[in-house]
Amino acid sequence: MQRITVVILAAIAAALLHVAFFSALPWPLSVINLPLILVITYIGAFRFRDAFIAAIITGTTIDSLSITPFGIHIAVHLVVTLLMLVLFTRVLTNHSWLGLLGINAAAFGLLHTLLMLVRIARTMTHGVPLFTAFDDTTLVRILIALGVQLCAVLGAMTLTSAGKRAFSRFFFTRYS
Repeated sequence: MQRITVVILAAIAAALLHVAFFSALPWPLSVINLPLILVITYIGAFRFRDAFIAAIITGTTIDSLSITPFGIHIAVHLVVTLLMLVLFTRVLTNHSWLGLLGINAAAFGLLHTLLMLVRIARTMTHGVPLFTAFDDTTLVRILIALGVQLCAVLGAMTLTSAGKRAFSRFFFTRYS
């Protein structure tokens, strides 16, 4: 019961920091997705139930603070969590820190792709032109955003491993 409370509080804090703090930063830093990092961290630590709880709580918190219809972020976060769990347990089975970065990159891309598809579907129903936000630099901006997200993941992994050594199994160890 106490662990669930910690998961819920961490998910609420990550979602609030994402919406209130990181969204207000300048562009390269505003793309850091703290709730996604939290969910993938739980998946990487083999706490799958905690990952789903965190996905539901972060999706609910972001939905309650955004102007999108309620339930979109919950559904997107749950789909991303489910697909990343399958990717973690079935495809990237070596469970290294490089695999965890790959899962974060895939989750980041999938999350933003699903949210973009929802935006496109909403604009199609309201008669707004579809691709007004896309130009020649869109791909470069996406790659820079992915790099910033992965640097944030590496920073979080470093801070966590320095404090508690919780990610010690994700780093290569030298046997003597």
